[in-house]
Amino acid sequence: MSSTSNDPGLTEWQTARDILSEYDERLHDLRKVGFSFITGLLTVDALLAPISDSWKLAALVATLFLIVPLDLVDRNYRVFLIAAQIRAQILERRSRMDLTQTITRMFEIAHVGFFFEAVYVIFTLAVLLLGWILFGAKASWESWAPFVVFSVFTMLAVWFSLWQRSQSPHLMWLLSIAIVLLPLIVLWLWMHRTISILTSLSLLIATLVQGQSLHYHSTLLVAVIIAVAAILYVETTVDLNEWVDFGIDGYEYEKGEEVLVMISNIGHEKLELGHNAWTVHKEDSLKTQLPIIGPEPLVLPEYSTTSGRAWSDFRWLIPTEKLDPGLFRVVYNGPVYVKIGPFHLRDFKLLDPNVERDKGELDGKGFDCYHHAAQRFRVLSKKEGSQITVNLREKKDSEMRVKN
Repeated sequence: MSSTSNDPGLTEWQTARDILSEYDERLHDLRKVGFSFITGLLTVDALLAPISDSWKLAALVATLFLIVPLDLVDRNYRVFLIAAQIRAQILERRSRMDLTQTITRMFEIAHVGFFFEAVYVIFTLAVLLLGWILFGAKASWESWAPFVVFSVFTMLAVWFSLWQRSQSPHLMWLLSIAIVLLPLIVLWLWMHRTISILTSLSLLIATLVQGQSLHYHSTLLVAVIIAVAAILYVETTVDLNEWVDFGIDGYEYEKGEEVLVMISNIGHEKLELGHNAWTVHKEDSLKTQLPIIGPEPLVLPEYSTTSGRAWSDFRWLIPTEKLDPGLFRVVYNGPVYVKIGPFHLRDFKLLDPNVERDKGELDGKGFDCYHHAAQRFRVLSKKEGSQITVNLREKKDSEMRVKN
């Protein structure tokens, strides 16, 4: 591996740690201010009893739709943290450090992330509870059953979407909304089981039009459903793209040193690579492959995260003994993740440029491995022992002159 002083790995790792510290502080400030603001709004909403129901509803709905943007900003900061954390772990694995990975594993074992993802849904349920009381819910099961059933199944939907993650997050939140709506429909039909479904729907429409008390309960319930759906959508789709990380451990190498190549699979599909996963090219002749055959890779144990993202590492050592001094490019020729689907949903699949069908799809997306999946390095002439002695002598003489 490179022993020169211009290895950017340590500097990049320190930058990643600085970003982690900076965005963690931003997230702390956002939650401190945001949670205090929402708590203040809920306190103000609780004092709205003397005013009309329409104003109460407007204040409660406004509170709901302040919670959703706050969750979006919170999630945005968390994505920056995840990106910096993953990059720090990749660099640490190349340098035999384990700081970030240890912190991340302890964080995931404690399930802290899940509870912070769920706290915004809990805020929406607090708004619903407050509204249910302000709009005069009676002390009877018929009056409180919709709230109780909705709350229980909403938390079930949160658990289903955010804890039990799968490889199709867009289906997760759609099924979660179905989990929320199904008991409400069943409960409504059970409460009106003596009349037909059509009559029940007509009664509901008439109630909404007449502006009775149930109108405010139902409108608030619909607003909460929309807010919960928006929060689940943000939490399951605003995330990092899946990708195959390809890199080397330095830039300049003396002739005879070895270049460490590391490929990390940051995605859900299993990645299998052989000795032809990468090729080496002279920088001024990219289409000419140099006759360097990499050994079988060292495959590190697979690591899985709570978000469903798998993690496997492959390592090679490229010898430079037979390379003439100059600039070279290592090109990754293996499968890459590509986003699929017409809508903004996080669905990815691995496409292999060596497979004709996949190559056509990658070409259609403008993918070029020589530019999008390549790393450059320079090979320097090997210093002779006499030259090293001369350099050391010149350095010592220079230091003596400075002292004098």
